[in-house]
Amino acid sequence: MSSFKRMVSAFALLACGIGVSGVAHAQDKAGDKAGQPLAINYNFTNAIWLDIDVAIDKGFLKDEGFAPETIAFQNSPQAVQLLVTKSTQVAVMQPEAVLDADLKGAGLVALIQPETRPDWILVAPANADWKDIKGKTVGFSSLKVNEVWLTEKLLKAHGLGRDDWTGLQVGITPAKVAALTKGAIAASPLFQPGAQQALKSGLKAIARYDELGDCPPSLVVVSKAWATENQNGVRLIRALQKSHHWLYDAANRAETEEIMRKYTKVDADIAHDVYEMLFVTDKVYSRDGSIDLKGLKNAFQLITDAGEVAAGKIPAPETIILAKELGGVMH
Repeated sequence: MSSFKRMVSAFALLACGIGVSGVAHAQDKAGDKAGQPLAINYNFTNAIWLDIDVAIDKGFLKDEGFAPETIAFQNSPQAVQLLVTKSTQVAVMQPEAVLDADLKGAGLVALIQPETRPDWILVAPANADWKDIKGKTVGFSSLKVNEVWLTEKLLKAHGLGRDDWTGLQVGITPAKVAALTKGAIAASPLFQPGAQQALKSGLKAIARYDELGDCPPSLVVVSKAWATENQNGVRLIRALQKSHHWLYDAANRAETEEIMRKYTKVDADIAHDVYEMLFVTDKVYSRDGSIDLKGLKNAFQLITDAGEVAAGKIPAPETIILAKELGGVMH
């Protein structure tokens, strides 16, 4: 059984689940603890989650009756476990993690898609090019995720087949950058704002993943049972969509960059460049957060192409999204 198919075997380990002791911090902006507790498991150092950052910072979640707290994201299997054990109400994860969990009966649903395409950049040492990747190692955060499958597709588009390189699990962005700097790997996909920081340090951008077309890198996910109780799903969607509309208002650019600096801990010039890419030039950030069915189908196709789930067992994309009649948003 592949590690992808074992992703949700953590269900059998519920007795040793990760509790809310992992809570990193409660956001002061959320108010005086009044309101419905909302534990959110996400990586607040990644720019993709600006919609959550803004919803916390501007009080949009508080306006919907929630008192948000954040739990540092480690990986998708942990995120699934936290939702299943009800240690969190909200988690972020890649589409394949939601699919695999639901095939195991987890009852998870996606509510929001922050980006239409990945904001990632394939980064290599200075002066490197495509030919320098051939026969070398490419570093990833994990080896059975869309990060690998999209990289395989990107490299193939530039003349490098799967037998031309070797994948290595390196870790999150700082570990990838260290491996690139030391020459331990020839290339690696980096997420924003870490990618922009790496380029500033002297590493080289080989290609942008958005050239591959629409495909959601990650989703905001909850349990269906929680979503349908007390209109939780509707209220959370409303708060996050308000963030998306606020983010796309050019009048809020300066404040958006300040919020990015606050949560991701980057310098002003990096925040400026990342904002430009997300909202002005590449526009990979979703305008309203609704889930793109065509893009999600592309994500499912990656799973099939990788041989992780047989094509006949892949359900329709709608099955992992909160239904429209329950307040779900998709197009």
